[in-house]
Amino acid sequence: TAQDWAQFSFNLPESSRVIATLLDQYGKEVHVILPDSTLAAGTQEQRFTVADLSPGLYFCTLEIEGRFSYVERMMIVD
Repeated sequence: TAQDWAQFSFNLPESSRVIATLLDQYGKEVHVILPDSTLAAGTQEQRFTVADLSPGLYFCTLEIEGRFSYVERMMIVD
């Protein structure tokens, strides 16, 4: 179902090495959205499953070129 998936979007000004992860409310990594990858410049969209996650608050984190650079909150509900 649509509730089993989430999407994480971001824009890269130039080709960059990125890593995207999902953390629980305590900062523990619960899912790797995008493993260490080099992506082209432009808008990127990563779709990932949330079907196996418990309801609660999560944080999508994005590292660009090895520097922590972006966090987006995400709430999973029943």
